[in-house]
Amino acid sequence: MENSREKDEKSEESATQSVEPPEQPKDDSEAWDGDWTRQFQNMADASERQGADDREVRKIMEQCISLYLNEKERNKLYHWKDILEEPAYREYFQTKTFVESWYHFLDTHRMFDAAILQYFQWIDGKLFSALEADVMPFAYPTQEEIERMPRQETPEQTQERRTPEPGPVLPKVKKEKSKAVKVLLYLAALAGTGIGGMILGIIAGTILG
Repeated sequence: MENSREKDEKSEESATQSVEPPEQPKDDSEAWDGDWTRQFQNMADASERQGADDREVRKIMEQCISLYLNEKERNKLYHWKDILEEPAYREYFQTKTFVESWYHFLDTHRMFDAAILQYFQWIDGKLFSALEADVMPFAYPTQEEIERMPRQETPEQTQERRTPEPGPVLPKVKKEKSKAVKVLLYLAALAGTGIGGMILGIIAGTILG
């Protein structure tokens, strides 16, 4: 009897299990939508950051071009240091946009003296890296070419070049009076009478004497 009951219970359990509906395949559309939303947001954030970087790089390059166009200030090193060593610009100097823009600027603006070009060559690799930015390195002038370039004069050198050397001191030459003036003064002295004549006589005598 017990064996029959156990068989009946097992058959009921199997029947109950067979009645349960089969599992439906999972719908991955929600998960896919979530992944796409995150990816799209990341792309939008990256594009926004790139746009902000491009705007800042453009401001930096506008300063460089403005300084270059100022012929009196172009070859003064401290002006370039003010731009290229500004801490607020440091993160933008490492972007590909800046490195490409900077190399294009150097390739199209060449009127620098030797000291400025040496400084530009010195900061390359320290301020930014062409390798990390995936940009072809710039072909700077060789040391021999730089040495043949003119160098900016100091204010003292410019003043010395512009100031002429003093010449020998010439003696003062006493101007000779013309004969006509001497004759008129002599006649005035002879014709003078009274106080007026005395004054004229004294003046004439002083001049002629």
